Amino acid sequence: ICPNATLAGGALGISTPGFGAPKRHSLQAEIPSTYTPKDSVPSSSSLRDFLLNLAIFVRTNRNQVALILGKESIADNQCNAAVKSCSMPPSQAKKPLERSPYDRDFTACRSMFVVAMKFGKLPSIDHLSADFFVLPPTRWASKNESKKTQVFAGGTSWNISQWVGTAYAPKTPRRLWPEAYGKLFGTIEFNATHYRIYSPEKMQEWAEATPEGFKFCCKFPQIITHFRRFKNCDGPTDDFIAGLLALGSRLGPSFIQLPPHFAPKHADAFWTYLEKWPQELPLTVEFRHPDWFLGNQEHWSRLAELNVGSVISDTAGRRDALHMQVTAPHILVRFGGYEGHPTDGQRLNDWAEWISTAELKGVSSFYMLIHEPDSLATPATASNFRRAVNEINNKPVKAPDPVLRND
Repeated sequence: ICPNATLAGGALGISTPGFGAPKRHSLQAEIPSTYTPKDSVPSSSSLRDFLLNLAIFVRTNRNQVALILGKESIADNQCNAAVKSCSMPPSQAKKPLERSPYDRDFTACRSMFVVAMKFGKLPSIDHLSADFFVLPPTRWASKNESKKTQVFAGGTSWNISQWVGTAYAPKTPRRLWPEAYGKLFGTIEFNATHYRIYSPEKMQEWAEATPEGFKFCCKFPQIITHFRRFKNCDGPTDDFIAGLLALGSRLGPSFIQLPPHFAPKHADAFWTYLEKWPQELPLTVEFRHPDWFLGNQEHWSRLAELNVGSVISDTAGRRDALHMQVTAPHILVRFGGYEGHPTDGQRLNDWAEWISTAELKGVSSFYMLIHEPDSLATPATASNFRRAVNEINNKPVKAPDPVLRND
């Protein structure tokens, strides 16, 4: 697809033909945590992960890539073949990635500064217009009956030391950060439960540190979603549910984040697991493999039948994940912000307007889960979201002061 591309430190550099001096464009794909550029060549599995995400990015953004390359288009079969090739386990690949020609590029660049991109996060969006971020049409797969939509905003962690003296009061000790966070935000994407299943006592302690009305959106443990892939998970699931129940009234929708390689064809155990999940506990699913977003597939209606929501990711590098499929009365949006970039304000306004329609459709709750680099701009983005919702919907949203405008 890109014969004149160069791979360097996790970035794909493309020389634009026909414009004299080469113009550099940086496209990035998610680099797994096993990739250690400073002191080693990546393993074949981590390199394969990188290349798969890169192929997915090109397929998802092929119109923009074609424009950069000076091509009229990039054929679907080229992109699909690249994704399929990188999706193969090493045992099935025609050419194992050990000692691949890419090793030389990674070795030469291992001392470079590398940004490990979050899901769909581009290093810059200065080249993108506001039209690029327009929300696509919504598909309402579920029938909801709520007459009022509650709106929550929050970040991904309360352990942000840079907030002490800014969002948090000066000299706030670490042990009080959960309490300080709860005074500012209405929800949290609680990623701690992805790495460890905590005891009910610890979950209750965190719940009691937050005020009434606060909601935890807990990420499913990776032992269930990534290691066992929904097979033989009764024990871990029971322990996880015990912790969720300990949150009491602070329990919001939990969410399953599927691995990036987890395609629809791998999902038999996944669907069996969902069918056994107690419907009293609100649940959503985040799909990542691009095959989940191809066409109008039956899994959306299947989620709706189970009253399971589908996480919507509003991120620049994976617009296919902005699927706008509503399959349950609770909506989780993972918003990838760009630290007050001019387009952020318009995007937040668009979501505020969308909430008006969602309320008419019976959506009961909307969770804006904000992702910012190092979480430094999360308070300001939450404040701007609150302002947009207040102005457009006249609804209260808990967020920090002061309001710092993005637009």
